[in-house]
Amino acid sequence: MTTLVPPCLGLEEESGAQQELGSVPAALLRPECHAQVFKSITLLAAERRLQEDLGHWQSAVRGLPHIGTQTLILRLSTSSDALLMWAIHLELDHRGVPPCLRWPGNAHTAQAEFITWLADLHWFAKRHPQHDAQHKGWRNLLAQAPATAKWHAHACRQYAYAERRRGSRSLSHWCAQGLALTDVQRQELMTLPTRSIEASRRAIQGEQWAKLKENLVSHASAHPDRSGKCNPDQVASRRAAMFRVHVLAGGAISTTSRYWTLLTGQRLSRQAIAKQLAAVEAIAGK
Repeated sequence: MTTLVPPCLGLEEESGAQQELGSVPAALLRPECHAQVFKSITLLAAERRLQEDLGHWQSAVRGLPHIGTQTLILRLSTSSDALLMWAIHLELDHRGVPPCLRWPGNAHTAQAEFITWLADLHWFAKRHPQHDAQHKGWRNLLAQAPATAKWHAHACRQYAYAERRRGSRSLSHWCAQGLALTDVQRQELMTLPTRSIEASRRAIQGEQWAKLKENLVSHASAHPDRSGKCNPDQVASRRAAMFRVHVLAGGAISTTSRYWTLLTGQRLSRQAIAKQLAAVEAIAGK
């Protein structure tokens, strides 16, 4: 499937199409958050228009629909181009891949962290248009069509507001409280986990994750694949990937199955998934 550069990036003129960022009032190019250590999509798009490699960048964005989902997620985690990160998020959103599955995300810089958070808000706003937020600022944000210039301006201000209060409570707390998110809604997101979700995700990062993968390789080496189709590294990688998806799915087998298909294109029965997860849990428990 071929798509044009997403109009909400404001980088391509399309006859008859709404130019969401193409002719933005000057005031919206200077929201209060621009004084912070991150820039809005609006400002990033305005800056990109002035760069010599605009054509090459647009071609790269046009090519995103032809790239595999897992490759896009990998690019997302390593990219230093904030506007390209946003374009990748839009493509993954279009494929129905929730933000939590875009693990491990990208929080290498304050700018990248903002883009990742913005992707959470975009996903939520599109799927819960009638959601009633607790605080007025968040209600004003949700009242705007997602990814339009006004939506970006509201989102930027809300992020700056939460950032200023980050010292006493986490960004996740302030945003989830203001939006009145349920635990189920937060499970799908990357930057707004509950404490319980955050604790469960520690198993798929850092030393704990590295140790688990090491144990999986050791076990696979000691118990070779009977079919002979996969070597120990492949067996371990598959089990590790499935366990990670299971954690991101909140521990639900049915959701794990659906997420696995989104990421790999493979349809596995709940029984097959449960069998692999049981093997991982047994290995991890040793």
